[in-house]
Amino acid sequence: MEAGRRRDLRMGIYYSLYEWYNPLWLRDRQRYAAEHMFPQFKDVVTHAKPSIIFSDGEWEMTSAEWRTPELLAWLFNESPVRDEVVINDRWGKETRHHHGGYFTTEYTPGMQQSDHLWEENRGMGIPTGTTAWSRSRITAPIASCL
Repeated sequence: MEAGRRRDLRMGIYYSLYEWYNPLWLRDRQRYAAEHMFPQFKDVVTHAKPSIIFSDGEWEMTSAEWRTPELLAWLFNESPVRDEVVINDRWGKETRHHHGGYFTTEYTPGMQQSDHLWEENRGMGIPTGTTAWSRSRITAPIASCL
């Protein structure tokens, strides 16, 4: 991150709210959010100082269950990146395309009709993650957004 900043690049992170196989996540999701995810997120932001955060995995719980209103209040009011950070819309199963500095689509042709900033993304494998996509299969849908 520091090498990029020295070249005047804005650096960002991908942050998965949950860890699929974390024993605490599997046992007690509320404790996982409070005791693992929340402090881990603060630690990552404090040390990495990202300018953009792409959050993911929001669909499992509401923003209240994730405690993201409290987490984002810290991010925008107290964190070391409070004056510059931009976030996407994946912070609870009800937040996609409703909250965030930019909206995130995935495996769709984007949101050309939206007045809100958005970005299109897709994994490098098919949704099951078993086979890599060809270059044309990746670029054709993205080109249709242009």
